[in-house]
Parts: sequence; C-alpha cells; structure tokens
Amino acid sequence: MIKRYSKEYKDEAIALGRAMHAESRFHSLEFSDQKILRLLEMPNVFGAFSISQDAITGFFLGVVQQMWFSDAKFGFDLALYIKPEYRKHRTLDAVRLIHAFERFCAEQGCIEVNLGSTAEISTETAKHLYARLGYSECGFVTKKVI
Repeated sequence: MIKRYSKEYKDEAIALGRAMHAESRFHSLEFSDQKILRLLEMPNVFGAFSISQDAITGFFLGVVQQMWFSDAKFGFDLALYIKPEYRKHRTLDAVRLIHAFERFCAEQGCIEVNLGSTAEISTETAKHLYARLGYSECGFVTKKVI
C-alpha cells in the first residue's frame, strides 16, 4: 500500500531520510529535519511511504517544476529509498511508489517524469528497475569535489 505524506508521518519521514542519508555518499553532510519537513509541505512536492503488513518499507520524495526556459512542467525524483531489509523481496514497493509519483505528476500537468540515482545506493538495481518501467537514459551526471 502507498500512503501519501501527512504531518502524522513526520517522524517516519525524518527517520527514513536519516537512514538514506547515512547510507548515501552524502553522509558527511549536515542533515536537517526541518528542511525535509518544510519541503514536504510544499504543494509541488510529492512525499509517500510504502507500507506492507503495517510496516513502512520505504519512501519517495519528488518535485514538480517548470523548466527554466518554459512553462512546461516536469517531475523529478529527489529520493527513493527502500529499507535494506526489504530490498531483495519488495521491489514492488519501489514500483508502486514510482507509479504514485507518476500519477501525481500527471495530475500536476507534467509532460515528463525524470528519475535518477546520485546517492550511490543500489545504483545498478535502480537503473534496471527504471528501464523495466519504461524509462530511457537521457544525458548523464558527473561530479567533482571542490
């Protein structure tokens, strides 16, 4: 089951955000509970949890925004996180979260949804999952620490 974020889930949102942060390549950066909570209250932000047998197994955070050169709207993921103990057997949770985000984007008038992986958690698994769901590679991301 997918449950959209509401204030009653703020502790769970923070806990999952902290778990993803700790596991990601960004773990050395400061983590802000308040930033996540402010983000989740924005009308163009989608937050949702996957729930199985009353246990939260993961979450998705995404945003709808206009392109910098156009009024056309696009959906962009910010975070997709499935708890480690659910990854091998709960791929369906990730699929349901992505489909829920796609529906949100469609309701917001988006013409495209973009998914990526920069946290360096299960990157190859994410690539295969996204391809299986009909996503195609577009461009690339590079990084340089300064």
